[in-house]
Amino acid sequence: DLEFNSTNREIFDVSLEFKENNKKKTPTIRARFSEFRQYSPDFDCCEYLIFPIKEVLSHKEDLEEIKEKVIIELPDLIYPFYEEKILSNLQELKSFGFKNAISGNIGGIEIIKEAGLNAFGGHTLNIANSEAIEFYEAQGVKDLTLSVELSAKAIDNINSNVKIGAYCYGNLPLMFFRNCPLKQKDGCGNCIGKRKITDRKNIEFPIICHDKMYSVLHNSVPLYIMDKINLNCDFVTMYFTNESKSECNEILKLCKNKQSAPFKKTAGLYLREVL
Repeated sequence: DLEFNSTNREIFDVSLEFKENNKKKTPTIRARFSEFRQYSPDFDCCEYLIFPIKEVLSHKEDLEEIKEKVIIELPDLIYPFYEEKILSNLQELKSFGFKNAISGNIGGIEIIKEAGLNAFGGHTLNIANSEAIEFYEAQGVKDLTLSVELSAKAIDNINSNVKIGAYCYGNLPLMFFRNCPLKQKDGCGNCIGKRKITDRKNIEFPIICHDKMYSVLHNSVPLYIMDKINLNCDFVTMYFTNESKSECNEILKLCKNKQSAPFKKTAGLYLREVL
């Protein structure tokens, strides 16, 4: 048994039987936004729309008509002193009719369940095999985004009773920092929370700050696979970070039509054998 000891929440292992993944699937499309400003009604064709919790709190009236599609994204890092605030915010949003939330943190999954919302599992749970899916299914998780380190072949071999998905586009997260590498000696100064860091090859990597609690280093090149790789999963997600609304709309068109992208891109690890 694995015990989660914060505020006396516990998780217990339960064995389940798998459905074999022997049928090719046609994934639905989801969109994850970093800010509400990136959203437009064009995205209402997507199965779900994912927004950070602070964006949903700030725009709950704007999201009223599509709240059935909205998934509330919890912070990737949730510190103990912040848990009760997250729970309170989720309960508030539930009272407005929102039903779904996602976390890539095992403690976050428990907070979502405690708030009475449908729990979705994010990619930072590092789901890499059928046994991990079995564990989270036993905890009542509705569906799961798989680890970004899986190859397309590995995804094809996974068996699951719940929906599984992967990313199809985005400058994906590479590293999380508690102490931002761009912070100066006197603190954050005039930083607006979105900057870039340059490596020894002069390649720029975006860094995005999250409420001064942690910052995230993102890949310099976006993932894009819709024109070449057909993943055998239930859904694929477009992961937007610093894109403008018009850029998001263009990406949506590319993904829906499975067109070649007119920008530098990577296929990630889907064609490699890491896990």
